[in-house]
Parts: sequence; C-alpha cells; structure tokens
Amino acid sequence: MVGEACRAAHISRKTAYEWRERDEAFRKEWDQAVEAGLDGLEAALIERGKKRDTTAAIFILKHRRPEIYRERHEVTGRDGAPLIAQIYLPDNARS
Repeated sequence: MVGEACRAAHISRKTAYEWRERDEAFRKEWDQAVEAGLDGLEAALIERGKKRDTTAAIFILKHRRPEIYRERHEVTGRDGAPLIAQIYLPDNARS
C-alpha cells in the first residue's frame, strides 16, 4: 500500500516515512488512508465469503462473532480427568 502511494506521489518511501514522523497532519491523513484501505479489503473479503469462499466466511465469522466462532482448546488428562500441572523450581528459585 505504501509503495503504491509513493509511486503515485512520485516520492520515495523514505521521504513518506520522514514526513509521517515529522508532520502530525500528514500522519493523520496517512492513518485515515490506511483505514480506508482496510475497509475496502474487509468489504472484498465479505463479498468472497458470500460467494461460497468457505475460508473467507470462516475468517469473517471468527472475527465478527468470536463469542460463537472462536476456537476453543480443552486439555484434559486420562479419561477426561482434569490435567494437573506440576512445576519444579530449582532450589535457588524458591523463596
């Protein structure tokens, strides 16, 4: 994204990053441009998800509704019993 913008503006990436560092107004515009780009990317991903792209759909659901679609990992001991962890510290680490 940054490279494309720099080519369009006929400036180097180094110059763009220097301006971003020094100029608050430039930094705000930069951040707004990044957000606009991410909005477009998100919209494209949603369209892919609606057109039977299962991976895109899963990604969107995990992000937008994590309370339902987040991955859950449960670790248990033998026959589903609770897993008991024992931590051994060297003698010099004990207080």
